[in-house]
Amino acid sequence: VFTPDTMKAIEAQIVAKCDAIDGVKDGLIEDPRACTVDVGSLTGLSETQKTALKTVYAETRNKDGVIYPAQPVGGEGETGNGWLQWIVGGAAPLPGQTAPSARFAFGTEIFKYFVFSDASWDYSRYEFSNYKKDTALAATYLNATNANLDAFKARGGKLILWHGWSDPALTALGSIRYFEQVQAHDPKSDEYFRMFLMPGVLHCAGGPGPDSADWTAAMADWVENGKAPQRVIARKMSSGTVARTRPLCAYPQKAVYKGSGSTDEAESFSCR
Repeated sequence: VFTPDTMKAIEAQIVAKCDAIDGVKDGLIEDPRACTVDVGSLTGLSETQKTALKTVYAETRNKDGVIYPAQPVGGEGETGNGWLQWIVGGAAPLPGQTAPSARFAFGTEIFKYFVFSDASWDYSRYEFSNYKKDTALAATYLNATNANLDAFKARGGKLILWHGWSDPALTALGSIRYFEQVQAHDPKSDEYFRMFLMPGVLHCAGGPGPDSADWTAAMADWVENGKAPQRVIARKMSSGTVARTRPLCAYPQKAVYKGSGSTDEAESFSCR
């Protein structure tokens, strides 16, 4: 349904609409939630493609409500670990891969072999109203969504969670939901839990955004010196040199351009 050129055109239109909302035009969308994209207004797409995009961007729901959060806009045209590999298909498959995309593979295989133990299970015939009941057993050993971190806190644990805003494998909105659930359970959770979102970064790495940060140093400083991370510098490497730096701010703060200086230098941004 989608070609690499089509996906690049989609991303270009979204960046053109959303880029400057954060106060600086630098090719990065600081917070995709700030931009509302009308898929119907995107050019160069068939009605079938628009319908498919609307499904991807939407929350996954059943009669009980949201099963899985929506996919933020951004990163649609990135190759090598992008939408073509993870969501829409159309990229060259990995050796031994028969599924059209990685999300399709994970979603169907988990149901076949973890939920139902049935290699012939057909997703197209599945009734999602049964989702919670059917996955109850598998959830006991697969889910990492318990917002009660009291025991972790009691033994002095520290947790840093980071997520690329353009991650096509796992929506960053899922991490935000978990972070907020922990906060709701314990209003003082910032004493042991910090989250950082990385604009323009794909799954683990890649994309136009600075995707490399020294999380080990941030954690060591927190554990050994009691200095909770508020601002972590991320770097984008190109041909072995640093092409761009940007501060990552402890959520819900964001990096805001000061109004002067290079947009490729972290010093030009403050956390607000």
